[in-house]
Amino acid sequence: MAEKENLHAGHRQRVKNRIRRSGLDDMDDHQVLEAILFFALPRVDTNELAHRLLRRFRTLFGVFEASPEELKEIPGIGDNAALLLNMIPGISRRYLLSKVVTSTRLMDTASVGNLLKPYFIGKTEEHVYLLGLDSRRAPISCELIHKGSVNAIQVSISKIVSEALRMKAAAVVLAHNHPGGIAIPSNEDVRTTLKVRDALRAVNITLLDHIVVADPMETSDLSGAFVSLADSGLLMR
Repeated sequence: MAEKENLHAGHRQRVKNRIRRSGLDDMDDHQVLEAILFFALPRVDTNELAHRLLRRFRTLFGVFEASPEELKEIPGIGDNAALLLNMIPGISRRYLLSKVVTSTRLMDTASVGNLLKPYFIGKTEEHVYLLGLDSRRAPISCELIHKGSVNAIQVSISKIVSEALRMKAAAVVLAHNHPGGIAIPSNEDVRTTLKVRDALRAVNITLLDHIVVADPMETSDLSGAFVSLADSGLLMR
């Protein structure tokens, strides 16, 4: 038993040294999973567990999107390992959001969309966010307005106006995701957006855009593609 543990310890150290030297880019998916599981399962052969997870969930995305209950159906995956794997999307989202420099001016659709996409990483139900900007187009705050609908954007227009006023925003951008779908605004999305635009105009706040973010599984861009209603001409109606 002691000899087997020494072999595992030696293998783990070699994997960690490889990551220190070269990072994760030249590692296979099962090797990445194996290394992550080191930190939840200190005395287990995590290589075999990594293969089991990928056989069941097919990709790293599938593993990280699985619920703790689904993960624990894999023999050898207990509470700690399931929780660690389930935390990965949330950790990734926080990492990407923390990279945003609040003094950055958002002068084009790409910069706005790229700032907003991380808010939807790992989200399996619809979320609606409001991004407030100052007169220089620098971000003030991005707040969750609504979550839960899976068919069409359902938001309280008065809540959006109230939140924009609380931010003291000169302009705002609305954003929501389409879980399980592509980034094509529905007719209801457009109607609601125009109502929001008009309500904000009444208090001298500009609705610059409404960004619709696709489910990453429906696009080749794993962070999610997006569509701008402003660029599509849908805010000009």
